[in-house]
Amino acid sequence: MRKIKQSKKAAKGTLRKKRVKEPIVIDAINNIAPPEELSKEAAAEWLEIVPLLGSEKLVTDLDRKLLMMYCSEMAKYWKYNSQLEEAEIVRELKNAKGIVVKYMRNPLCDLVNKALDNATKLAAHFGLTPLSRTKIEVHEKPEDESPEKKAERTFKEIMRRKEGNQIVMQSSIKGVK
Repeated sequence: MRKIKQSKKAAKGTLRKKRVKEPIVIDAINNIAPPEELSKEAAAEWLEIVPLLGSEKLVTDLDRKLLMMYCSEMAKYWKYNSQLEEAEIVRELKNAKGIVVKYMRNPLCDLVNKALDNATKLAAHFGLTPLSRTKIEVHEKPEDESPEKKAERTFKEIMRRKEGNQIVMQSSIKGVK
């Protein structure tokens, strides 16, 4: 069963407030400098990706370790991939007479594939894949509103909920009906 976004439910008028989970608001990542634990290649990936994610408010300081893992996996991928380009992809195993007995795939192929697989799985958590970007719902931090704007927003919400039903509102001011 496909989950319908809250914005669509609100537009249709089928959104139930008691089922709405308020998002946890956390400030975006503060320090974009790469952690010291990262290798040179992983730090380069960090400097490339974190400013983009931070500007879109997709990552926070809580995501730091997971981002470090993603950057490390990408660094491994580039390292193994460059080594594989210099080596033979298929190795020949020969017997004592020099006759080819068996062909064997270079173990670097497995390392490249595993690093890329791990990086892709981690990338999906941050919306770095096209499919995962469609599932991201970013909630902005609510701004402080003036009492007039709050009242106007509340009134609009009441009118939207009660659309089609007659609303009778009584004023608390004497003489006003």
